[in-house]
Amino acid sequence: MSTPRFNSIAPCFSVADVGATINWYENELGFTCLPFPKNEPYVFAIMARNGTEIMLQRVDGFVKPNLYDART
Repeated sequence: MSTPRFNSIAPCFSVADVGATINWYENELGFTCLPFPKNEPYVFAIMARNGTEIMLQRVDGFVKPNLYDART
């Protein structure tokens, strides 16, 4: 039996504001972003750079957890 091979991964991150997140990834990390719909407020986006893809999904009421104190 052969072992499955994965060639890529495209995680989907939950965010409160797709537009603000797109701006950060474009300006700070150089990603190219394709939002949906074409005009804000966006509900989804595909971001790509150097063969890496990350997807964003707006989740109403989402609050990013503060994991700073959970670090070991």
